[in-house]
Amino acid sequence: MKSNHHLHLDARQRSASNFHHSHSGDLGCKPNSSCANLYRTGQLRRAFLPTVTTTGPSNTGCAYTQTWLANYTDGCGNPADEVSITYTWTQDTEAPVISTTATSGDLGCNPTVVAPTFTGLDNCEGPFLPTVTTTGPSNTGCAYTQTWLANYTDGCNNAADEVGITYTWTQDSEAPVISTTASSGNLGCNPTVVAPTFTGLDNCEGPFLPTVTTTGPSNTGCAYTQTWLANYTDACNNAADEVSITYTWTQDTEAPVISTTATSGDLGCNPTVVAPTFTGLDNCEGTFIPTVTTTGPSNTGCAYTQTWFGQLHRCMQQCGC
Repeated sequence: MKSNHHLHLDARQRSASNFHHSHSGDLGCKPNSSCANLYRTGQLRRAFLPTVTTTGPSNTGCAYTQTWLANYTDGCGNPADEVSITYTWTQDTEAPVISTTATSGDLGCNPTVVAPTFTGLDNCEGPFLPTVTTTGPSNTGCAYTQTWLANYTDGCNNAADEVGITYTWTQDSEAPVISTTASSGNLGCNPTVVAPTFTGLDNCEGPFLPTVTTTGPSNTGCAYTQTWLANYTDACNNAADEVSITYTWTQDTEAPVISTTATSGDLGCNPTVVAPTFTGLDNCEGTFIPTVTTTGPSNTGCAYTQTWFGQLHRCMQQCGC
């Protein structure tokens, strides 16, 4: 039986013998040695640069994509699991365009205001609905205005040129009013006829001058009449109530004529005195009965005299004697 000393010596000798018989070199792939265990546990793995390939960017319209593929095969022909990275993005520097068939302008009076419509087209996104804003109508008196603003910003923050439409119109359903200080009536005889004056006021237009028409004076004999008509229609076709003034008068500068078949003279002795009769004719009033006055007979002794006066009664003659 060997002693422990000899046992340890034999072990050392065998180990040295084995070391001297080992050779450095390539173990190849999947070696059956303790080195293989080191590879399997990753203790002998080393960093490497994978082979990266890409076909470059491709696009459909503005939508771009690009993929990178990373591969590697080690010296033993073991391929790494392929790793890929794909980026997508939008390539767009063109502003979208907003359009409308509406045009700014005046809509006239009391319109039904319909908001304008806007459409949009973007080189990438295609048709779109713009964002339309308005603060609503504003007015100064009867004059109204309203503006609509259309805007849009696409996904790449390209802003369209703002498009605005402004409508103006007049809101007025109230009739203008015509006034005058004159009043219709009879001007008497042979007046100086002065045409009446008219003024006007409209809720939207303010003061105005009415349109005054007259056909001039007309008459039947000496009786004259003339009418003035004042009218006005505002810009929204609201017509004022017509105001009329009519003057009447008598045009007469000709004196009436009194006649009698009697003649002044001496009736002789002891006559039956019969008062003379008088008739009258006026160019305006026609025939009339004169007013006959007398102070009665007067005498100087046996000589008598009596005078009768025929006159047109003043209350019957409008234009005086």
